[in-house]
Amino acid sequence: MIFCHWLNTLNLVNFTIGNMVKFKKLRDCYSLLLVAFIFILQSLNLNAQQVKDIKFVQRGSQISITYDLDGPRTKVWYIEIFASDNGGLTWGLPLKHVSGEVGRTIQPGWNKNIIWEWHKERLRIPDSLRFMIVARPDEIIEGNSGVFTDFRNGIKYKWVKIGRQIWMAENLNYGNLVQNPEDHKNNGDCEKFCYNNAPLYCDRYGALYSWDELMGYVSAEGVQGICPEQWHIPTSAEWEELILFLGGRMAAYLRVRQL
Repeated sequence: MIFCHWLNTLNLVNFTIGNMVKFKKLRDCYSLLLVAFIFILQSLNLNAQQVKDIKFVQRGSQISITYDLDGPRTKVWYIEIFASDNGGLTWGLPLKHVSGEVGRTIQPGWNKNIIWEWHKERLRIPDSLRFMIVARPDEIIEGNSGVFTDFRNGIKYKWVKIGRQIWMAENLNYGNLVQNPEDHKNNGDCEKFCYNNAPLYCDRYGALYSWDELMGYVSAEGVQGICPEQWHIPTSAEWEELILFLGGRMAAYLRVRQL
């Protein structure tokens, strides 16, 4: 997995994975242009805004769940539904005995409907029953790796699942090319820089960005920044989760160096 490109190297991993908590220190190093290294997708959190107005009613051995799915009509979604018997404290695995507008290739719209045959998965229905519906871009649905499309420019990127997280496995190449990093401005447009001002390097290794441009001129953690739709800049907690899953900082560094 490529964590970052700096100039024409592929192994400056220790800079990004060493301590992502020190945002101010990275920001002060303005001369060091950052590639849009890796973005994380946490579907249970990020895609929640796509699903709205969940309602349900029991009819005998079935429960009918309705929901609204927001999003561009040109995209399709992979829908999973979870049930909680304790008011949302725990959720468990996705429900299996469901039909209707659930699963792959679900288009956005209002009053989508799912039928759950609850008696095949529960002995009873508690008063504290709650439902959560998760929508993910249909390209990112299962397995440990795959490819998704950035619909802003049609470029495809590899992704990889690490633990319970999904990360981009390639550097981003999006934005309008500028000749110098000093030309990056907060003008509403995403602006990138290519090593040696050669677009070939952006096409091959990914683009370079100033820190402010990378973050979309927002200082808060977890912002979308220059990421594709449904992705965001990793937070400190998400980096720490990745590091812990890989066995600690040194183990994570050594593993990434081997990729």
